[in-house]
Amino acid sequence: MRWFFCALFSFLLAGAGVLFAPPELFRASASPELDSVTTAIVFGFGFEEDADGNMEPGAANSFLLDHVLTEHPQVDTIFVQEGIWVDRCEREDLTCEVDGVRLLRVDWHDERFDLNTLEISACVLERMELFELDEAIVVAHDMQLARAVSTLERVQAGGLCPECNLLVDLVPDTPYPEESTQLRTRSESVWRFVDLAARLRDSPLLTWDTPDTCAVPTPRTTRY
Repeated sequence: MRWFFCALFSFLLAGAGVLFAPPELFRASASPELDSVTTAIVFGFGFEEDADGNMEPGAANSFLLDHVLTEHPQVDTIFVQEGIWVDRCEREDLTCEVDGVRLLRVDWHDERFDLNTLEISACVLERMELFELDEAIVVAHDMQLARAVSTLERVQAGGLCPECNLLVDLVPDTPYPEESTQLRTRSESVWRFVDLAARLRDSPLLTWDTPDTCAVPTPRTTRY
């Protein structure tokens, strides 16, 4: 019965969000003085597939990667999810460099798993610890950014990379991948519903455990 009422409340909250929530609820305030930060984290936002079933980045992932490369030329390392990786890198490669910038996967894409933002946050912070990086700019779809930041902070509080300094970029309006394999990322109206429902799902007020390791870790390659 408890879970029924949680699910009902989640549905009502998300429904209200679709209709009434201002965009600012989903966005985050930018941190000052990002010019000296040389590492970025980019959360993926859906991905598409070609006629042969091969992963393609989709409009949002390409936009977010280009944003970092253009707006933060000082960045030399970017942690990315697979949908962003395939925008500039070969899927089978373990290492990738774009115009002198090193891209590092945060997780190993496995079609059997659909990691949520909280789980991806654990992958991100675990990789930062591995590569001994303690400061990064957080980049995500403008309507996902607030939750991405909050989940990173929750995982930090749980013990992963607790001293890491995570700064927030002011990401402009981000497109939606209309042919995304993830229906939730195809339009703003659906995403609003999903994002608010996920906030309740991931709330520490419920009994969900905070992940302390990546569920689908990527091969280590090298530290630097």
